[in-house]
Amino acid sequence: VAFVLGHSNNNELVFKTFDIAHKEYPDVTPLFHSDRGFQ
Repeated sequence: VAFVLGHSNNNELVFKTFDIAHKEYPDVTPLFHSDRGFQ
């Protein structure tokens, strides 16, 4: 599990989150879930 906080919901936040998760768990196949929105 990884997360990034920001002032806007954009692709940069998505890629930063994936990078953090991949560095923390390099041998795991990730599962991405999106509710197609933000809160």
